[in-house]
Amino acid sequence: MRATSRILAALLVAALAAGCQEAPTSTGTIDLDSPVFNFSNGPSDPGPIVMRSQIGYGVLISDSKRGQSAVFGVDPVQLCLGNAVFDLVDLQRIDVPEDANRVNDIIQGRDMVTSVWPFTGFSCARYTTTAPLATGTADLNNTDNDVFIFLNPDSKNHNAFGWRAHGRLTDASGKMKTLNAHENCLWDGHDPDTFKCENMVNL
Repeated sequence: MRATSRILAALLVAALAAGCQEAPTSTGTIDLDSPVFNFSNGPSDPGPIVMRSQIGYGVLISDSKRGQSAVFGVDPVQLCLGNAVFDLVDLQRIDVPEDANRVNDIIQGRDMVTSVWPFTGFSCARYTTTAPLATGTADLNNTDNDVFIFLNPDSKNHNAFGWRAHGRLTDASGKMKTLNAHENCLWDGHDPDTFKCENMVNL
């Protein structure tokens, strides 16, 4: 979805299925081959074009301060073994006619399969040999105010995007845990040095 190596490393399916190498950042993927239904919420001119669909979706959020990460929407062990099944989430994509290059996304996932791990980044070697700190389900929300900003060199926007999750998980001893996680990012779409994210995975 985005141009920098940091962001490309964050695309879960593309990056993980390609070899399950260590990836340092959050991850998200959208299957745009899913059925999409187009309709207008307002007058055809100049109203926004709204597309809604359900898509398979997975996200990794890493917290370097706490030394742990959370995976939402897919079991990473099964992903590494080639048996991944992604949870469905609701996608709303808004195309604003007065800004032809700008697309906004809102994603909502409910009761997504979730696991928290005692390391950061993505590693099949670790997932298949290390027990998770906790497993369960979580609700996840994603917003992105300029999905394809990197395709428009004349853009004056700054792309604000991120994920927020809240869930109830069970640790190895059977104790219930509350998970709060988020990643908030800002990027001008062109200069990698302007790419900034703030991450938290608190179990």
